[in-house]
Amino acid sequence: MSFPHSFKALVYIYTSVFSFLLLLNIFSVGFRTSFYKTSDFVSYLMGARIVKDGAGKYLYNQAVQSFYQNRIVSYADRPFFLPYKTLPFTALLYIPFTFLSIIDSYRLSILFNLSLLAVFVFLVKRYSKSLFLALLATFSFYFIVPSILQGQPSVLLLMVFWILFVLLKGNKSLLAGILCALFMIKFQYLVCAPFIFIIVKNKFRFSLGFLFSVTCLMLLNFLISGPHFLSNYIFFLSKTENRMYGSWPLDMYSIQYGFMRLLGSVKGSILLSLVAYLGAVILVIKQVKKKVALELIFAPIMIFTLLFGYHVLGQDLILLLVPNILILTKTIGKKNLNANLLTALTAFFYVIFPLTDGIINNWMSYLLLAFAFYVQAYSFSNLVEEERG
Repeated sequence: MSFPHSFKALVYIYTSVFSFLLLLNIFSVGFRTSFYKTSDFVSYLMGARIVKDGAGKYLYNQAVQSFYQNRIVSYADRPFFLPYKTLPFTALLYIPFTFLSIIDSYRLSILFNLSLLAVFVFLVKRYSKSLFLALLATFSFYFIVPSILQGQPSVLLLMVFWILFVLLKGNKSLLAGILCALFMIKFQYLVCAPFIFIIVKNKFRFSLGFLFSVTCLMLLNFLISGPHFLSNYIFFLSKTENRMYGSWPLDMYSIQYGFMRLLGSVKGSILLSLVAYLGAVILVIKQVKKKVALELIFAPIMIFTLLFGYHVLGQDLILLLVPNILILTKTIGKKNLNANLLTALTAFFYVIFPLTDGIINNWMSYLLLAFAFYVQAYSFSNLVEEERG
């Protein structure tokens, strides 16, 4: 992949300036303000402290969570309750932070996520053979800021998705299945599992690895929270997945909320989401049959994973780095209109997201869905062009 030297110099300057401003923002907010008190990191740290204290069977008890959250940040500093709503094993990831004060643990989480992001850039550079592209695509993306500042495991999941792509590229079906189960860290991402099953070469080995890993993680959940964990968890989710507990539908990028805003009907939005999901599955099957490049199959799958997930906010959209990079590696440098248009559309999202986040998130889900389908359409037209060539 080659770029004109003048263009490289210009974009390196832009990326350097943007990266500096981005890091300045992260360190200014993370190290010089009290943002940590209202961040999602508090709820994850709360879950970790409950598990660490051996009270895992009360993990989904609201009174217990409120007690622990108040010990971390007082109600005077955080006038709202944000529940811990992920599976018990996820809390284990945050136990090392429980040995520090809330301020120090939050700052350490920022440094840890930045380190993971640096590793991600290194892995992208190995794949694309272009440090220029790895740096540009990563540090020009707006959503790395909320992902790092909120303290959720979003950057870790970014790494998991990238490694999954690498494993699929290398036909490592068993390992891909084992890794795919880690999406239980945020279980809504398991909507990608049927897509991965479709594209994986050895479906038996993938299923074996996936079921083994899921079984191990579920056993770990039961060990942490007891035999009634699943029923307690489902009840707790049904009780807390609303505005009172920080779930704001207008902030969601999930396509269901986009359809709900359009139709004004919960049942209608669910039905339309299922139709769109089925359409996506059918097109992925067609891509596999046509032997489309894995990059152009995996990229829209990543977008579908976010759109069809139930609870997707701005900090989750850091995962779009994976399709962005895969698309750019397949389109930059090609001398045809469709490739140039796809490159321009990818760049468009880099520009539009900082302007629209928190304002028209539901409507942006339509653009993302259309973009994913366009990538699939491009993959078919690209095959035709290659055959003609």
